[in-house]
Amino acid sequence: MTQKILVVPGTSLVGIEILRSLEALPGFEVHGAGTDVSAGWDAGFRGYSGLPGFDDPNFATELRKLVNHESLDFVYPSNDLAIGRLAGVQLGQARVVSHPPETVRIAGSKIATHRLLGNDRLVPARFAKQPPDSVYPLFSKPDIGHSSIGASVVDDAAMLRSLTESSEDYWGSYLLTEKLVSDEVTVDCFSTRAQGLLYVAPRTRDVTINGVSVVTTDFDDLHGELDRIARAINARVELNGPWFFQAKRSKNGDFRVMEIGARLAGASRVRRAQGVNLAQLAVLAATDVDVQIYRTRFRLVSISNCGIQSLTCDENFASLYVDLDDTLILNGSVNTQILELVKHVRASGGRTAVITRHRGDPHATLRGFGLEQFFDEVHHILGGAPKPSFIDQRLNSVLIDDSFSERLACINKQNILAVDASCASLLKGLFLGIGH
Repeated sequence: MTQKILVVPGTSLVGIEILRSLEALPGFEVHGAGTDVSAGWDAGFRGYSGLPGFDDPNFATELRKLVNHESLDFVYPSNDLAIGRLAGVQLGQARVVSHPPETVRIAGSKIATHRLLGNDRLVPARFAKQPPDSVYPLFSKPDIGHSSIGASVVDDAAMLRSLTESSEDYWGSYLLTEKLVSDEVTVDCFSTRAQGLLYVAPRTRDVTINGVSVVTTDFDDLHGELDRIARAINARVELNGPWFFQAKRSKNGDFRVMEIGARLAGASRVRRAQGVNLAQLAVLAATDVDVQIYRTRFRLVSISNCGIQSLTCDENFASLYVDLDDTLILNGSVNTQILELVKHVRASGGRTAVITRHRGDPHATLRGFGLEQFFDEVHHILGGAPKPSFIDQRLNSVLIDDSFSERLACINKQNILAVDASCASLLKGLFLGIGH
């Protein structure tokens, strides 16, 4: 059964990540909507509809009309404004893929987040009135905002005085805290109502532009400090889906939470490439289905350059194994992104193989689509043997498969990175400098 999903707004950074996460998977039809219709069509959505802005009084009414007209199953808000606007809105048969309204409210307010975690010393020290001279420098940021807009380092009392005089209600609309000293870390998390916290994965923000991480690297939480913070947050608010928090170290060396995001992070593509498709899991969580998440040992670096995303790893990969049905071939067509990856692996000196439980003759099917010449091997599994037993594990390999159970079978195989088809275009950097 195909699920029809509407991403609002479709052309935000996270909206495009949701599209890329779901468009190559069987069972999903991804539509978009927003004020920027022409850009939405160019992004590659199945369809793109115009909607009023979030501050328009007719927004909810027009969205309900669209939901009914298109028989949509889910509405997935993709940025903080959309999440806040849709919190608590009823859309008939369509479910909103988001967290409970109170969680959205707290995450959307830096001051509310500070109040939530302040008693546990998980946030930097706050100053709600004129501080003593001995505590400078400090850090000031708007209570509600994003992408570092309006945030500033406050070096001395004169600078603070300038800020307070330029705002009608500085102490009620800004958060003033101690200045944290380390590089920033983003921690991708996933929770469900019934299962609790299932996933905690930190990464550094190596390069940021306008508050968006364009280079991000897996971070080793050696002492479990970030994991403990994630569990503390999860215990204090109701979470159902992907979320994240950002943290830096204080002068005493302890991590402190800067803010919480009640949504998918913009750079979470690195998790997709590790086998954790957070956008897909969010849709499952919205239906209250129990989910399972597996981990890989491979540490990745994600790079975004002029809108082009790529990944690198400190280990090279030698082989690519691709499932046939609903992966290489989806809805009667060739997945061109997987085919481009196959060609790249071959050109880089790696081996390519099809590994399938296809009911017919896989060789005949590959010939019918003009694909047989692109693969060194075809493994046709006729019994119930696990796919990893057909994969050469002497060197690192990637398995692309639509089946979660097939990917899960690789969980204890140290040299297999098992992913779905959504990240095929990201993986070329893993196959560099290899040979047969």
